[in-house]
Amino acid sequence: MRLLGADGIAARQQERLHQVWVGLHKAAGLPLLPLPTVGALPHGVAVGIPESCEVSTFYAYVQGEQTPVCWLPEVRPLHYAALRTPDTTSAQQLARWLLVPVGPAYTAEEVSHAILGIAKTADYLGVRWLTDPARAHWYADLMIEWYGRDHDGYRPHFGVAQPSSPGA
Repeated sequence: MRLLGADGIAARQQERLHQVWVGLHKAAGLPLLPLPTVGALPHGVAVGIPESCEVSTFYAYVQGEQTPVCWLPEVRPLHYAALRTPDTTSAQQLARWLLVPVGPAYTAEEVSHAILGIAKTADYLGVRWLTDPARAHWYADLMIEWYGRDHDGYRPHFGVAQPSSPGA
Protein backbone atom coordinates (compact mmCIF):
# COMPACT_ATOMS: atom_id res chain seq x y z
CA MET A 1 0.00 0.00 0.00
CA ARG A 2 1.13 3.49 -0.76
CA LEU A 3 -0.07 5.06 2.49
CA LEU A 4 0.29 2.30 5.06
CA GLY A 5 2.81 -0.46 5.52
CA ALA A 6 6.42 -0.60 6.62
CA ASP A 7 7.60 1.63 3.76
CA GLY A 8 4.38 3.57 3.23
CA ILE A 9 4.04 7.33 3.21
CA ALA A 10 2.80 7.41 6.82
CA ALA A 11 5.78 5.39 8.10
CA ARG A 12 8.26 7.55 6.19
CA GLN A 13 6.58 10.73 7.47
CA GLN A 14 6.74 9.50 11.07
CA GLU A 15 10.42 8.63 10.63
CA ARG A 16 11.32 12.05 9.15
CA LEU A 17 9.32 13.87 11.86
CA HIS A 18 11.13 11.87 14.52
CA GLN A 19 14.53 12.65 12.96
CA VAL A 20 13.81 16.39 12.86
CA TRP A 21 12.30 16.42 16.37
CA VAL A 22 15.26 14.58 17.93
CA GLY A 23 17.74 16.70 15.97
CA LEU A 24 16.11 19.95 17.09
CA HIS A 25 15.94 18.74 20.68
CA LYS A 26 19.62 17.79 20.76
CA ALA A 27 21.02 20.65 18.65
CA ALA A 28 18.94 23.63 19.72
CA GLY A 29 17.39 22.66 23.06
CA LEU A 30 14.34 24.87 22.52
CA PRO A 31 10.78 23.99 23.56
CA LEU A 32 9.17 21.55 21.13
CA LEU A 33 5.63 20.25 21.01
CA PRO A 34 5.58 16.47 21.37
CA LEU A 35 4.81 14.43 18.29
CA PRO A 36 1.43 12.70 18.52
CA THR A 37 1.50 8.92 18.78
CA VAL A 38 -2.03 8.44 17.46
CA GLY A 39 -4.41 10.40 15.28
CA ALA A 40 -3.60 12.69 12.40
CA LEU A 41 -0.07 12.70 11.06
CA PRO A 42 1.53 16.14 11.53
CA HIS A 43 3.26 17.89 8.65
CA GLY A 44 5.91 19.57 10.77
CA VAL A 45 7.60 20.06 14.13
CA ALA A 46 6.52 22.99 16.32
CA VAL A 47 9.41 24.96 17.85
CA GLY A 48 8.84 27.47 20.66
CA ILE A 49 10.62 30.82 20.68
CA PRO A 50 11.76 31.62 24.25
CA GLU A 51 10.43 34.68 26.06
CA SER A 52 13.92 36.18 26.13
CA CYS A 53 13.94 36.41 22.34
CA GLU A 54 11.98 38.70 20.03
CA VAL A 55 9.69 36.63 17.78
CA SER A 56 10.22 38.70 14.63
CA THR A 57 14.00 38.61 15.04
CA PHE A 58 14.07 34.83 15.50
CA TYR A 59 11.75 34.33 12.52
CA ALA A 60 13.83 36.64 10.32
CA TYR A 61 17.09 34.88 11.25
CA VAL A 62 15.63 31.44 10.49
CA GLN A 63 14.45 32.68 7.11
CA GLY A 64 17.88 34.21 6.56
CA GLU A 65 19.31 30.71 6.96
CA GLN A 66 17.05 29.63 4.06
CA THR A 67 15.26 27.21 6.38
CA PRO A 68 11.68 26.43 5.41
CA VAL A 69 9.60 27.56 8.38
CA CYS A 70 6.08 28.86 8.98
CA TRP A 71 4.99 31.22 11.72
CA LEU A 72 2.12 29.44 13.47
CA PRO A 73 -0.35 32.36 13.36
CA GLU A 74 0.07 32.33 9.56
CA VAL A 75 -0.75 28.63 9.44
CA ARG A 76 -3.66 28.85 11.89
CA PRO A 77 -4.77 32.48 12.34
CA LEU A 78 -6.73 33.26 15.46
CA HIS A 79 -10.27 34.49 15.08
CA TYR A 80 -10.43 38.24 15.72
CA ALA A 81 -12.89 37.70 18.60
CA ALA A 82 -10.30 35.56 20.42
CA LEU A 83 -7.97 38.55 20.50
CA ARG A 84 -10.59 40.64 22.33
CA THR A 85 -11.13 38.26 25.22
CA PRO A 86 -9.74 39.02 28.68
CA ASP A 87 -7.34 36.10 28.31
CA THR A 88 -5.25 37.19 25.37
CA THR A 89 -2.21 35.33 26.70
CA SER A 90 -3.10 32.29 24.61
CA ALA A 91 -3.03 34.45 21.48
CA GLN A 92 0.31 35.92 22.50
CA GLN A 93 1.69 32.47 23.24
CA LEU A 94 0.61 31.17 19.82
CA ALA A 95 2.75 33.89 18.28
CA ARG A 96 5.82 32.34 19.93
CA TRP A 97 5.70 29.14 17.84
CA LEU A 98 7.17 28.25 14.45
CA LEU A 99 6.38 25.18 12.39
CA VAL A 100 9.28 23.46 10.66
CA PRO A 101 7.68 21.59 7.74
CA VAL A 102 8.69 17.96 7.23
CA GLY A 103 7.79 15.71 4.33
CA PRO A 104 7.94 11.93 3.89
CA ALA A 105 10.33 12.28 0.95
CA TYR A 106 12.80 14.54 2.80
CA THR A 107 16.40 13.57 2.14
CA ALA A 108 19.04 13.45 4.86
CA GLU A 109 20.26 16.84 3.61
CA GLU A 110 16.79 18.39 3.95
CA VAL A 111 16.39 16.97 7.47
CA SER A 112 19.81 18.35 8.44
CA HIS A 113 19.02 21.76 6.97
CA ALA A 114 15.73 21.98 8.91
CA ILE A 115 17.64 21.30 12.13
CA LEU A 116 20.68 23.45 11.36
CA GLY A 117 18.71 26.61 10.51
CA ILE A 118 16.90 26.59 13.86
CA ALA A 119 20.05 25.64 15.81
CA LYS A 120 22.14 28.39 14.19
CA THR A 121 19.43 30.97 14.83
CA ALA A 122 19.17 29.90 18.47
CA ASP A 123 22.95 30.16 18.67
CA TYR A 124 23.14 33.62 17.08
CA LEU A 125 20.44 34.97 19.40
CA GLY A 126 21.82 33.42 22.58
CA VAL A 127 18.94 31.08 23.36
CA ARG A 128 20.46 27.78 22.27
CA TRP A 129 19.98 24.97 24.81
CA LEU A 130 17.52 26.97 26.85
CA THR A 131 16.24 23.68 28.25
CA ASP A 132 19.77 22.80 29.41
CA PRO A 133 21.46 25.99 30.71
CA ALA A 134 24.52 24.13 32.02
CA ARG A 135 25.21 22.84 28.50
CA ALA A 136 24.68 26.34 27.13
CA HIS A 137 27.24 27.80 29.49
CA TRP A 138 29.69 25.03 28.64
CA TYR A 139 29.27 25.91 24.96
CA ALA A 140 29.62 29.66 25.61
CA ASP A 141 32.85 29.02 27.54
CA LEU A 142 34.11 26.86 24.66
CA MET A 143 33.42 29.70 22.19
CA ILE A 144 35.38 32.12 24.41
CA GLU A 145 38.24 29.61 24.63
CA TRP A 146 38.30 29.16 20.84
CA TYR A 147 37.64 32.72 19.67
CA GLY A 148 38.34 34.99 22.65
CA ARG A 149 36.07 37.28 24.64
CA ASP A 150 35.38 39.61 21.70
CA HIS A 151 33.89 36.94 19.45
CA ASP A 152 30.40 37.50 18.05
CA GLY A 153 29.22 33.96 18.75
CA TYR A 154 27.06 32.48 21.43
CA ARG A 155 26.03 34.53 24.48
CA PRO A 156 23.37 32.93 26.69
CA HIS A 157 20.45 35.22 27.55
CA PHE A 158 19.55 33.33 30.69
CA GLY A 159 21.21 32.38 33.96
CA VAL A 160 22.10 29.09 35.54
CA ALA A 161 21.21 28.50 39.16
CA GLN A 162 24.39 27.93 41.11
CA PRO A 163 24.39 24.88 43.38
CA SER A 164 24.20 25.92 47.00
CA SER A 165 27.25 25.16 49.06
CA PRO A 166 26.90 22.87 52.07
CA GLY A 167 26.29 24.76 55.28
CA ALA A 168 25.18 27.94 53.51
